[in-house]
Amino acid sequence: MRDAADGGRADTRRADTRRADSRRDDSRGGAAYPEVAAHFAWTEELRRRAAANIDAQLPALLAKWGPVIGRRPTHITLRLMTSRWGSCTPATGRIRLNLQLGLMEPRFLEYVLVHEMTHLWERGHGAGFQRRMTAYLPGWKALRHDLNRRVVL
Repeated sequence: MRDAADGGRADTRRADTRRADSRRDDSRGGAAYPEVAAHFAWTEELRRRAAANIDAQLPALLAKWGPVIGRRPTHITLRLMTSRWGSCTPATGRIRLNLQLGLMEPRFLEYVLVHEMTHLWERGHGAGFQRRMTAYLPGWKALRHDLNRRVVL
């Protein structure tokens, strides 16, 4: 595992966190589409391709956003998630990204990374978090809206 803060390659160990319920959590702003998820299956090739895409983008994204945000993650882990695009543990500086982001438009990976890095400063999604996000990424609300219209597989 390499330290993401020094610009090194992110930890790409993947944990399969899939649950039996493939629906996106409606309370987080997304729609539930179990029929789409029911016809999709992750293969080793898709996992490798998604991880490679994310690994290729992360160094430049961390170099770009680290100085802007003022904090960097200590580790980044890729995993399959069924109800989130990412998560952050501020106390340890660890960020987890949904492997599916590697199969999507790069703007979504950038948005989720900035969102999770903002949690290194602000817990929750209150006014302070929103102020920081607007300062860092002015179009973040439109990106969030577009991303949350996608199905988490």
